[in-house]
Amino acid sequence: MLNLIILILYLQADRGVAAEKTWTVEIPESVTGLKSSCVVVPCRYDYPHQGKSISSWKGRWYLAPNDVYVYDQDSSTVDARYQTRTALVGELREKNCSLQITDIKKNDQGQYWFRIMMEGYNSYSYSEKKITISVKDEPNRPSISGVIKEVRSGEIVTVSCSASHSCPPHPPTITWSRDGRVTVQSEPLTGGQHKLTSSLSFNANALDHQQPITCSVQHHGGKKAINSVILKVTYAPVNVTISPREPSVLENGSISLSCLAEGNPEVDSYQWRNGSGPLSVQGKSLTLSSVTRRIHAITCVARNREGETASRPVRINVEYPPEISEQSFCTKGHSGTQCSCTVQSNPPSIVRWVWDHGENESPQIKNGTTAVAMALLPPNLHQAVCMASNKHGNAMKILIIKNDLLNVYVSVGAGCALILFLTVICLSRRKRCRQQQQNLERENSRKKCEKEKHVYNSQEIKGGKPCCVVDEDLYGNEAMQDADDDGEIYANNCHGCGEDDDIYANC
Repeated sequence: MLNLIILILYLQADRGVAAEKTWTVEIPESVTGLKSSCVVVPCRYDYPHQGKSISSWKGRWYLAPNDVYVYDQDSSTVDARYQTRTALVGELREKNCSLQITDIKKNDQGQYWFRIMMEGYNSYSYSEKKITISVKDEPNRPSISGVIKEVRSGEIVTVSCSASHSCPPHPPTITWSRDGRVTVQSEPLTGGQHKLTSSLSFNANALDHQQPITCSVQHHGGKKAINSVILKVTYAPVNVTISPREPSVLENGSISLSCLAEGNPEVDSYQWRNGSGPLSVQGKSLTLSSVTRRIHAITCVARNREGETASRPVRINVEYPPEISEQSFCTKGHSGTQCSCTVQSNPPSIVRWVWDHGENESPQIKNGTTAVAMALLPPNLHQAVCMASNKHGNAMKILIIKNDLLNVYVSVGAGCALILFLTVICLSRRKRCRQQQQNLERENSRKKCEKEKHVYNSQEIKGGKPCCVVDEDLYGNEAMQDADDDGEIYANNCHGCGEDDDIYANC
């Protein structure tokens, strides 16, 4: 019986000790904040559960050693240095007592502790468990990871930049000096710190070689920190060009060209080409002799172990003195002498016209190295001289003035039309004259026949009728006229007339 009593007393004493141990708080020993930023003190508390109903929870933070109020639900009781700068960021009923201090200042450094007050239950001060807050003036430099020693052009590169902070409600922002795909993640650390990591992914190229990849971190409150890494990229030749970029040479002269290129590793071979294919020269330089204006464009190909790249084709500007084409001419016109002079030269020539008592400089219509100079010169010239000159020489051509074939054709056509018109008029008049002559002769013949008819009626003639006394139908039908050009319309043979037959052969 005595043993049972002793056991009961022991268990009750042990239960009382256990109950006392349930008033606990979990806070780090220290936390460091960045000046002008914010700091969040992580805090969780616990208390013995005795089944009592708690109507409200209140929390209060103190600054040792004077235990001034840093945070209280009644802000009027808070020390003036902390008013509007402190807040609880957790729910007390959920045992979260975390404290946030914004716009951290140097004089905020010190030791802080927490007290819980539960209406209808109990209150407790965790003064034995204090946290030390430190304040630094500048942020730590962010760390960069993920960069390998060397990458090839076209490969995907991922670079990560991490920054630690103590202000999770307002994490810092991280930016990069290069475009790419960015992902961000955050994770808590010990001691009230948090880590924000930004990862940049991109395809490396020649422009990235030996260039810094920089991440910039801006913390809440405006403080900044940066870090960089130099990227090494291997790539095929780039920026392959021919020097000089606009080569120029006098026709039949010589010219030297150089091939310029960048690559990693360095360019180890060159190939020259023209429109016909590869040239025999393999080096970085090319010399061309006896260059003519018909030369093809030149291309340079640079190679290294990463590949090859060709330059853009370069056309050599071949210069030569003026040459006047046989197509040049001068013709006479109504308003003057029209002249055209076709000149080939490089650079373009100045063209002048010279004639008997004058000269002038002519405007030109240009098409590449060919120019056509046209001019309207005075009329009645026998010849004109086209003179062309550039910095390499002169040329001249004497042009004989020719008639304008169009004017000749027009004149000949007009003459032919006039002759044809006069011919038509003459033929028309001749036909009318014949008609009048025929009518006169027919009238005379009729009168003579009337006379003979009268004689016939007055006396009897032997041997038949007078030759002109014929059937009435012979002269009564005016339509029976022959269109013969000789005009022999009334060829009637008369027999037995005493007169000459020729009188009536043609009436």
